[in-house]
Parts: sequence; structure tokens; C-alpha cells
Amino acid sequence: MPSTREWIDSPAAEFGVAEPTDEEIESLLALAGLPRMPRSALPPLSCWLVGSAGVVVTQLFETNSCLRSSP
Repeated sequence: MPSTREWIDSPAAEFGVAEPTDEEIESLLALAGLPRMPRSALPPLSCWLVGSAGVVVTQLFETNSCLRSSP
């Protein structure tokens, strides 16, 4: 199972978006009211990725096998 960081970095690279820095991830998680990098970090980080890449959510899942293997 991919780590949270792999879950975000892999599609970010695929969509041509710079991978979020550790500081950006901490800020996004703080905005979502989450502790550092729990598994529950995937939804807010995925929203950031979709918004940054300018893609629709279905593209995120269709183009990345790493995401298809996630729960």
C-alpha cells in the first residue's frame, strides 16, 4: 500500500504539478484540522492536487494506478 506521500507525489508528477512541500502539506493539514500525515490526510491533499492540476476528480483516479489500489 502506498504511503500518503507517494499517494500525492505520484499523481502530482503525472499531472505536471509540483509536489507539495512539507510546509505546504502541514499547512493544508492544519487547515483541515488534521494531525501530521494521518491516513485521513488523503482527502484534503487530494482536493489540493485536483485544484492545483486543474483536473476533475475522475481523472485523478483514471490516470494513476497508485490511486486505484488505495481504499
